[in-house]
Amino acid sequence: MLPYLSNVNEIVSYAHWLIMRGQIAGNLCFDGHLASDEEREIAFRCKTLCASLEKKLQTCREADIADLLGCYGMLVRLGYNRIPDAAFVEKHRRRFFNAWRRGDRDIDESEIFGMIATDAKYHPKKIGNEGVNAYRSILEHWTTTLNKYGYFPDTTTYENYRRLAFIMRENIDSYLNGNSDEAKHNWYEQNKVEDFSTLGSYILCSFRRFANALYPDVLDYENQVELDNRILSELVTRTDLNHYERQTFLLTLRFNSQCARNSESIMHIN
Repeated sequence: MLPYLSNVNEIVSYAHWLIMRGQIAGNLCFDGHLASDEEREIAFRCKTLCASLEKKLQTCREADIADLLGCYGMLVRLGYNRIPDAAFVEKHRRRFFNAWRRGDRDIDESEIFGMIATDAKYHPKKIGNEGVNAYRSILEHWTTTLNKYGYFPDTTTYENYRRLAFIMRENIDSYLNGNSDEAKHNWYEQNKVEDFSTLGSYILCSFRRFANALYPDVLDYENQVELDNRILSELVTRTDLNHYERQTFLLTLRFNSQCARNSESIMHIN
């Protein structure tokens, strides 16, 4: 039985909460262990939410597809221990891409880039020339803009951080004469925030995406996690976020702490 989820944001927030719970509980640890009661409960919830998402994707507006598909794949893995049906996913990815090509103003450039980037780099035949050309065009435009301004002046602060998050994970040496590491460090310095209380909650969530993309080119692992924990500590205080968003951030703080303890234990053993 699903809780009452009134909109796409709440659906996605609930999905992220389930995914983080599964990550901590061991649902993604495929070592042949006997599933605990908690793991079975999480898997059942994931299956239930998958069924709801499959119906939602049939009728939702195109601009919501990226958010819904973004969590659907992991929910299928957690619930059914398999990858999602490729034809089903591709059908809705195509709807999203075509809506963007038609000029749907509710679809941000970062959303389309996030949907096509992996396939454009590693499975170009899957998305065809249109998808590959769109990826290359966006990447070139972003790199040129950042090289000139150090940020994206033609968009919102929220979208600025989302674009930065994606480009930090890209190999852009060919656009910058092999100096991408220096450029990425400079872009971080120009866009970093010291006082997180000055950012609205959803802009801070977008900034967190950017911060989490800084490893390994800009920050080492320890500094990136320390930055993430500072952002999370601020986000859990935000009352304008819904219940599942705050609970997910609390769980992520716990997960980060658990990873740090495990890392220290391994270092001690070595």
